[in-house]
Amino acid sequence: MSKKNQLTTTTYLEWSKAMSLLMKLEKDKEYKMLLFCASGFFFGLRASDLLSISWDTILYKDEFELNEQKTKKHRKIRISADMQKIIIKAYKSIAPVSKSELIFINKYGAKAISIQYVNKKLKQIAKKYNLKNLTSSHTLRKTFGRKVYSIHENEHSLVLLSELFSHRCIATTKRYLGLREEQLLNVYDDLSMF
Repeated sequence: MSKKNQLTTTTYLEWSKAMSLLMKLEKDKEYKMLLFCASGFFFGLRASDLLSISWDTILYKDEFELNEQKTKKHRKIRISADMQKIIIKAYKSIAPVSKSELIFINKYGAKAISIQYVNKKLKQIAKKYNLKNLTSSHTLRKTFGRKVYSIHENEHSLVLLSELFSHRCIATTKRYLGLREEQLLNVYDDLSMF
């Protein structure tokens, strides 16, 4: 939690660093955090929505649906082939009691882990793997957004992201992804003496 009147910013990971992180988590057999990070990178959901997903919602599926907790909007999400492989590997490694249980449950198996716990784990992961931009669970969602935008880098990408993120306008999406600030700073780079 940030202090009152303190400016906080969450940034994103470069896609190559995000994918490298997934490989490192798999190598270190950190399957629950592997699946959490991969879900954030590939689904672009908020942590609260990720924590509400059960195994039977995504296991051996091509897509799934949910109602976002914050916005109450209905979303349909496609699961890529790479993400399906991660889900299956994590499922086999974690070996849950039931397919109907939540994926990210606490050590007592009673309820979902908290966002505070996730952010604490992510800070530990950031330190272990030297990823200074991995500051919170929101980094995962922004990484998704930047990757989607980088594929075409046009207004159409921004329109799609604005809808996916339930933003009111494209300007909000630009600010959210840090694009507006980059554009403003690039103005200075265009200045020269000649």
